[in-house]
Amino acid sequence: MKKNIILIIMMIIIAVLLFVIIKNSKSYLPWNSETQMKIANELVNKGLYKHAITEYKKLLEYPAYTTKEKANILYIIGNVYMEKLSDCENALASYLMMKTLLPKDGLLTEVNPKIVECFERIGKPFEAQQEMNKVTLLDKTEEKPNETIVARIGNRKISLNDLYEQIKNLPSYMQDVYKNKDKQFEFLRDYVITELLFDSAKRRNYDKDSEIMEKTNQMKKSLIVQKLIEDEIKDKVKVSEDEIKLYYEAHKKEFIEKKDKQEKQKTFEEAKEQIKSILVQQREQNAYKDMIEKLLKAEKVTIYEDIFKTE
Repeated sequence: MKKNIILIIMMIIIAVLLFVIIKNSKSYLPWNSETQMKIANELVNKGLYKHAITEYKKLLEYPAYTTKEKANILYIIGNVYMEKLSDCENALASYLMMKTLLPKDGLLTEVNPKIVECFERIGKPFEAQQEMNKVTLLDKTEEKPNETIVARIGNRKISLNDLYEQIKNLPSYMQDVYKNKDKQFEFLRDYVITELLFDSAKRRNYDKDSEIMEKTNQMKKSLIVQKLIEDEIKDKVKVSEDEIKLYYEAHKKEFIEKKDKQEKQKTFEEAKEQIKSILVQQREQNAYKDMIEKLLKAEKVTIYEDIFKTE
């Protein structure tokens, strides 16, 4: 009887050992995690993205891997799905699992925009906007007492004062167009549509597109240069009343109107603004030329013009 009990116990032990061996053979590989990572990375480098994902997923089974390390693997898998395979559904699943593992990790600053973009690309703009609302404080300021809200975009409020500020940013000749309520309503509608399109573009990370960023930098550079030119020459183009009169007396023939085959000499008052524009333009050109010459000399610039001469 005792022999039978011992035999049963031994059989149970052997069964448990076999179970552990079989389980380990499925979950673990004969090499360490660093080697496994190198294998997966190499597959990515060779363009074998689906195979790489399979190998990355095996790393999630390593018992020694911390939650942080597993979250990083899920992030890598998500990037391969999204950037290499354009598979936004599987990418989204990976990013969401990663976010669940580490809801307060610093890497979420990169993951959250990707989640929003994935929702947008798989045709779920509402979920994309909800996700954006969670991670972006759209309504940065509290509603002021007695403030008139004229529109809402999700959690974001657009007040009448906001609308007026936008109109004030327009050139003066355009501001006059929006004096009446009907035109202000048209402007508001166009403004809301623009904001919606801009939000949609941001959800797709177009604001990080290299081509757009380059164009933005060029535009910014042009605006800065224009501001410099305006500040440098504005005090050098002032024209006095006496200078305008002297120019008029010296160029009277330039201010003769022809009408019905008859010539009529413009009076000084009639020609005054035209003369002022001519003098200002001349001085702007001269001031600009002087500024450029000084910069070229100060910075010791050399331009090799001979290279561009045709033989």
